[in-house]
Amino acid sequence: MSGYGFRVLGNHDCAERQSAEPEHDSNGTGTFPLCPSCLWRKDCPHFKGSSHPEWEDTLAQFINLKIQKKSIEAEIGELESHLKVAYQLSHTVKGEWINTGNHTFRVIPQNGRVTLDRKRLNGEVETLLGEQKAQTLMACEKQGDPFKRLYATCL
Repeated sequence: MSGYGFRVLGNHDCAERQSAEPEHDSNGTGTFPLCPSCLWRKDCPHFKGSSHPEWEDTLAQFINLKIQKKSIEAEIGELESHLKVAYQLSHTVKGEWINTGNHTFRVIPQNGRVTLDRKRLNGEVETLLGEQKAQTLMACEKQGDPFKRLYATCL
């Protein structure tokens, strides 16, 4: 079993599954979504590559910092929640600052994120302009430049 509650297959089973079920290769690399968490990845041919042991310390430091970042972000979220509750329970006037000695804080309402419902927009534009003009107008959407993402995991 992996940490996600799924049955982990040995490397020979992975290879058989991948050749028999290519439609499950969701990322185009010959691996499956569960492969990064598989306990057999150290022996799996899909994780084989060139060897650079001189990068081990840097990669280990990177992974440790990412783990610390996740932990710190969780701790920050927890403390923020506690401070918001404390502010609410303090019966201060909405938006008033609370002084703690060397620090001060307040809780104020913020507007939520504005998003665009593309499906609804497309329907409305089609109703107003017709399907052909709507498609032309909706083709103005722009995508950002591609970028490279670093994937790292412990073997």
